[in-house]
Amino acid sequence: MSRLSYVNGRYVPHEQAVIPLEDRGFQFGDGVYIVMAVYAGRLIELEAHVDRLAGYGKDIQVPLPFDPEIVKATCREVVRRNRGTEGSLYVQLTRGVAPRQHAFPDEGARPSLVMVYKHQSHHWDAENLLCVNVITTPDIRWKRPHIKATSLLPTVLLRQQAKEAGAFDTWLLDQDDHVCEGASSNAYIVTDQGVIVTRPQDGSLVPGVTRARLLMLAKELGIPVEERSFSKEEAKSAREAFLSGALSMVKSVVRIDHQVVGAGAPGPVTKRLAQCYFDYCRGILPITASHVVIPGPKKLKPPVSKAKCVKKNTQEGSWSLAS
Repeated sequence: MSRLSYVNGRYVPHEQAVIPLEDRGFQFGDGVYIVMAVYAGRLIELEAHVDRLAGYGKDIQVPLPFDPEIVKATCREVVRRNRGTEGSLYVQLTRGVAPRQHAFPDEGARPSLVMVYKHQSHHWDAENLLCVNVITTPDIRWKRPHIKATSLLPTVLLRQQAKEAGAFDTWLLDQDDHVCEGASSNAYIVTDQGVIVTRPQDGSLVPGVTRARLLMLAKELGIPVEERSFSKEEAKSAREAFLSGALSMVKSVVRIDHQVVGAGAPGPVTKRLAQCYFDYCRGILPITASHVVIPGPKKLKPPVSKAKCVKKNTQEGSWSLAS
């Protein structure tokens, strides 16, 4: 079966899908994007991802060309036409086609919307969780990294740097050597008290949909979470570390800058949360999960030296999920 893509209202064979040379997304990276995982033909977190695409568009003054419900229906149709069972869907929104100039077109260009489906397998085994290494580098991205812009040259360079160092990703550091996020993932550590620590949405990281879901699931599992900044050194001395993303899912971080983290293997908190998330994605949890809502950026909280373990009376193995 020929692979099909969507380009501005048309479903076309992927190898024939083209955009005009003066599309501002091509010439300037003047656009935004989302990526979703697909399992059993279902787009994971479709509602939240499309909401976020609309929000990104608002941030850069590019409206969706259609009502969000039509965009969601189009996403589903692209997957259906590709007979997608397991894979990913990339959706890109740009300012559209206009004669080249840096400022917005004098006459409003029609936004361009492109969707590309790819068949690929995902790893669902939390007991044999994928382990990765990361390195740390200064954050060289622009000052609005919470917007998923298509101008990804800094990310390309950072991921290449990680690849050359034998690592999966790069954890980006602010001026105080605190971890913001990965070049293409969100970052977490687990303290000796079993507390998950991740940086708050202070504008220095992408407000990941997977991140939001993981924090909801952690709450339901009774795993304490602190949204605060943490340093590179705290990360290296953590009991566990992991990362997440729409396609990365959940991966255990076992080395940071070539230094072993914890036992050098997936820890119990990471494995437990990963299994819950994998079960959610595959529809195994016997509930209808609530829609992920991602709040705006928060003011950064100062780091603390020791995280207190917050106890919560949650029945072991409970699968209920509330927003």
